[in-house]
Amino acid sequence: MSIFVNESPDSRDLNFGSNGGGQVLKYTVRTTAGETEAQIYLAALLGSFPYFNGFIRNDIKVSPNGAPHLWKVEISYGTTGVGGGDQPLGGVGSDGSPPTNPTAPASSSTPLTSGYSFSIRAPRLHFKRSRTTVASFKSGGGIATDRQKVIGVTKGDSSEPDGVDWPPDPSSTFKRTVAKATVTQGYLSTLFNLAGRVNDAAFYGWAAGEVIFLAADGQYTTGEGWSITFEFGVNENEPSIVISPDLPHPPEVISKRGWEYLWVVNVEQIVGTKRVLVADECYVEELIRPAPFALLQIGA
Repeated sequence: MSIFVNESPDSRDLNFGSNGGGQVLKYTVRTTAGETEAQIYLAALLGSFPYFNGFIRNDIKVSPNGAPHLWKVEISYGTTGVGGGDQPLGGVGSDGSPPTNPTAPASSSTPLTSGYSFSIRAPRLHFKRSRTTVASFKSGGGIATDRQKVIGVTKGDSSEPDGVDWPPDPSSTFKRTVAKATVTQGYLSTLFNLAGRVNDAAFYGWAAGEVIFLAADGQYTTGEGWSITFEFGVNENEPSIVISPDLPHPPEVISKRGWEYLWVVNVEQIVGTKRVLVADECYVEELIRPAPFALLQIGA
């Protein structure tokens, strides 16, 4: 069996771009003994590189070329290999063997490349106690009940607290897409730890406490590195909050940072002939420890 392969003049189209880029090698093939498409495919596999110009072999196309013994072969290379992973079509040995078993990064500083992508979201948590009570206020002045950081007591001091789901859905969000040359396992761990946290210093024009890190999605592109889209929620700080005419009681001022949680204890009072709920106490709680967003490495 003899198969003659010649690279075509229009071979090696190279493309870099937002969709990842890639390269196509084109060949003309002449058979001498009626070889089948499968035999031509194996010949193309053995005669090509598993990796080329930083791309991964991911497709081989064999098609007729006008005569029974003439064929066209196109070998495509891209940013991903078999099944969207980092293994080339036909195996590293170009012998049609199955992909090798994947391995974990050698260390937290090992760059992650083809075969990796990530999607990180802030976890949805239910809090019945805060990290710390920032401030408390009593209608008409005085000292509010020490709730021991319990959140959402509505039926008496000994009742089971309602708590709060956190974080709430923000009314305002913004996204930032950045290119990053290198992403490591250590950097991914940092993103996981920061998800759901708020800024401890000014960030992108917003004051400390106004921005929450909601999500990050990353995709690796050969030749371009990583493209990462970050999503943030924004709640502006509130320097002066009035709950009722007597809450706060002058000269006290109720204020809270954007992502701190304010809740109110109501009591029943007789107004005229009706029982109504009246705000009696309010509390400002810090649920999540702020974090330095400089660790995101996208500027401030």
